[in-house]
Amino acid sequence: METKLGMQMLLEADSIAQNAAWCREMGLDFVELHMSLPACQPEALDTGGLRALMDRYGIFFTLHMPEDMDPAHVSETVREAWLTLAVQAVETARAIGAPVLNMHMQPGVHFTLPDRRIRIYERDRDIYLRRMDDFGRRMQDAVGTDGPDICLENTGIYDLPYVCDAIEALLCYPCFGLTWDVGHDRRSGWKDRHFVEEHRDDIRHMHLHDAYLGQDHKPLDEGDIDWKSALSLARRNGCRVVLEVKTLAGIRRSLEKLADR
Repeated sequence: METKLGMQMLLEADSIAQNAAWCREMGLDFVELHMSLPACQPEALDTGGLRALMDRYGIFFTLHMPEDMDPAHVSETVREAWLTLAVQAVETARAIGAPVLNMHMQPGVHFTLPDRRIRIYERDRDIYLRRMDDFGRRMQDAVGTDGPDICLENTGIYDLPYVCDAIEALLCYPCFGLTWDVGHDRRSGWKDRHFVEEHRDDIRHMHLHDAYLGQDHKPLDEGDIDWKSALSLARRNGCRVVLEVKTLAGIRRSLEKLADR
């Protein structure tokens, strides 16, 4: 499958329509809408209007679920609200033909004692893993056999064994895959790399930006990542690739580097 290049929804645009116009202007294939924004809540999105933009500009959309989404939340009320939103996101993706729902894993809250840090999901690992498996089952039911992929994005926390155990459980459901965010990996000092490399065949989506230790979301060739190798892996796996650079100017500079390679 040909690798599709896209952009994240840029805050400097005044609307989703402006993002779509920029996407077409730059020769990109899709825009990743971010559900941490008010305009991208399921009740706010006009799916008919999005389809009209897709037809007008010859693009498509993917969805990034809220960054604080936590399907294992310790409050049953809050957890059910997140699960309801996740199902609504699947329904929205179906309505616009979005092939990917991207989501972050959460490490949960921690308490700092005089001599150590206690992570609640690690302490109550069995409860955490049961809840994550329940999330996986519910999402598979919602997605079915022809819905969008739900891709789990690394954020520098794959050095936590209980998080990796939860991802292993979710990957047992066909609807789940991985997003490799190359910049997040580098910013964290490559905390995620070992797990990602062990599961490279599960990578279905990519967030590509340059970075160095402690800072990411830089245009390509403005950090120290071997982004060309990452792009080669994306092409091998048939991933969709988001140029996750936060500004229009940064995306343009990145596209110049891609043209030069």
